[in-house]
Amino acid sequence: MQSEIRSVKKEDFPFVEQFIQLSKEGKLQSPEYTAEKLIELLFNENFGNEIIVEDLALTT
Repeated sequence: MQSEIRSVKKEDFPFVEQFIQLSKEGKLQSPEYTAEKLIELLFNENFGNEIIVEDLALTT
């Protein structure tokens, strides 16, 4: 999906340049990492009871 996003026109996705830069810097998460985090969040006892915002600076 990330490679598809990076190949779209800027008119279709204004943030395409940011995604390209993040990819070059190795700052995009792998599908496996993303799946693990989603499962962790979904099975958390507080799921649906609170808003969860993770500090991206701590996970990269």
